[in-house]
Amino acid sequence: MKSSRNFLALKKDDDTYIINGRWPRSSPGQYKASDTVFHYNRHAGKSCVGECLHAQGPIADKLILQLLAYDRNPGIFYEYTIPSGMVPKILHKMKNIRPPPPRQIHPQPQAYSGQFYSQTCGGGTQETRILCVKMNSQVVVTDDNCDPDEKLPTQTTACNTKPCQARWTPSEWSPCSVSCGEGKKTRHVECQEKISPTFSKRVSATVCLNQTRLPTVTKCVEKPCSQWVVKEWSKCSVECGLGHRKREVRCVGADDKVLTDRKCTEPKPTTSDVCDMGSCAKAWFFTEWSKECSASCGHGLLHRKVHCSADNGESLPDNKCKQNTKPKSEKTCKSERPCGGLWFTGPWSECTATCGQGVKVRDVTCVNKLNRNSFTVAEESNCLKEEKPATEELCETLPDCPPEWYTSQWTECSASCGTGSKSRETKCVDANLKQSILCDISERPVTRQSCNTNSCLQIPLNTDPMCRDHMKQCKMVVQARLCPYPYYKQRCCETCRKHYHHHHPS
Repeated sequence: MKSSRNFLALKKDDDTYIINGRWPRSSPGQYKASDTVFHYNRHAGKSCVGECLHAQGPIADKLILQLLAYDRNPGIFYEYTIPSGMVPKILHKMKNIRPPPPRQIHPQPQAYSGQFYSQTCGGGTQETRILCVKMNSQVVVTDDNCDPDEKLPTQTTACNTKPCQARWTPSEWSPCSVSCGEGKKTRHVECQEKISPTFSKRVSATVCLNQTRLPTVTKCVEKPCSQWVVKEWSKCSVECGLGHRKREVRCVGADDKVLTDRKCTEPKPTTSDVCDMGSCAKAWFFTEWSKECSASCGHGLLHRKVHCSADNGESLPDNKCKQNTKPKSEKTCKSERPCGGLWFTGPWSECTATCGQGVKVRDVTCVNKLNRNSFTVAEESNCLKEEKPATEELCETLPDCPPEWYTSQWTECSASCGTGSKSRETKCVDANLKQSILCDISERPVTRQSCNTNSCLQIPLNTDPMCRDHMKQCKMVVQARLCPYPYYKQRCCETCRKHYHHHHPS
């Protein structure tokens, strides 16, 4: 059923209307009549698409249901309950009921009373519904409350058997006229009159002239007679940068046979293309080191992520970057909290001195206890640093050491050649670094010795025209014996040369 512009009207046998029938139209609500209450609704959602009228009953008087027709009747669905003993009599009366002729209710639209059927022409059926109800209240209950042997069979009767108005009736479309490309389909269209749900009679086409005739030909499009078939692109010719790729393009017919290119009318797709594989520049990129050491005590590891990337940000496989320059992804770290190790100390060594002041040393190792009698060496970070025992200490009181000879550095040699001399000072010092007279004089180190004993080179006389004196005090240089020194030998070249040849004639 669907909604329409029609209205239901309900009146008593004395022509007094309970719902609608007179202007203005009745509003949805409850209406008391015939010892019951009628509930009337219009367009109340899915529960009531058009109009709905129901009452629990029983009805004390004869009532007439009418249709105020403003539009084509889409149909009326109704149901009711009756005492089981009255069913045969009512069915007998229903077979003889005929709709009364319509009468004009001025100025209202036409109203009809009687039976309404789902099919208005061409034959239909109407069935009775047998329900189980309470005798006193006529309320519908489930079938198991009634005696199944007393249930009457469903009665079916024909209705609206007059033929329907003739109309154009088409046959099925024929197959397409072509197997590929564009063709046409045809069908027969006849003017037919529906006699029953399963039988229609052909009548003269003039009967349907007031209706639009249905088309007998229509266009159909099958698969193309020829088309381009394109394969997948090949791999790019380069791994980075700009390269080329190719693909196969063929003209194929409707039977999948390869045709010449001119058989395909559409433009041919490209068979080659430029492919961009990204920048060829590659480098290692990495994150910051993790903030926490992997070990909660002692030594652990810090981690970071390292990956190969192009300069455009594209991530690449690691083998695309140089492996010998790959940054480390982890490094060792040390937790400030030790892992419960114990300090183990070895025996003290002998004192480093037999007199005066000396020290003795020992090994101190951090160990972890495996069981009651077993230990293993551990990193020092596993033990508390502030509890580490000393590894050296001063020896116990030793006797004072006897005085010893101390010397200073040697002085510069008095001559650069021809034998000179150098000297140094010596002192006798006791254990308190004070001068003493108790040193053995026979063990006193020497305080003077010869040096630069090699002979000085002879300077040829008047062989060098550039050998001239460049200062006035050259005689004093000779008297002070300064000629062996390079500075004075150059500044007083002539005087020093004459002095040398005077004392060393050839």
